[in-house]
Formats: sequence, structure tokens, C-alpha cells
Amino acid sequence: MTQQADGGQVPGGQISGGQIPGGQVPGQIPGGRTSPAGGRRGAGELEAEVLGTLWGSKTPLTPAQLHVSLGGGLAYNTVHTILTR
Repeated sequence: MTQQADGGQVPGGQISGGQIPGGQVPGQIPGGRTSPAGGRRGAGELEAEVLGTLWGSKTPLTPAQLHVSLGGGLAYNTVHTILTR
């Protein structure tokens, strides 16, 4: 653990090479995509991706099937939340 200036600790030692804990590079969305907004998707971008995947499917998809179709970069709970809104 590395001590931070505010007294907190960072697991795994120092952060180097522009990476954040977990090995993700700032500005990179999980799954390998990058966002010009510094790591966050634009408003409605995720919803549009989910709807596009659903509309492009020949059969209805369960949340688990949709999660797999979108790639592994999103948490299952995130996909489920988008579907319930």
C-alpha cells in the first residue's frame, strides 16, 4: 500500500504510467473503447448502444444475453439498470 497525501492508501503500490488502479488507462472505457470525454460516455450513448443491439437482434434478448452481446466491458447490473429505465 502506498500512502496518499490525504492519509488514504492506494492498494498495489504506486500508480505509474498514467494508469489507475485495476490497470485501466484514464479515458478508456472498460472493454477497450476510449471516450473523448475523458473516460465517460456521452449522454444517451450507452442507452443508444443497448437499444441498437436489441433492435438488431432477430429474437428477444434476456438481460444476460444482451450483456454478452455488448461485450464484457459493462457490469451485468449496469445493463439491467438501463433496461429497467
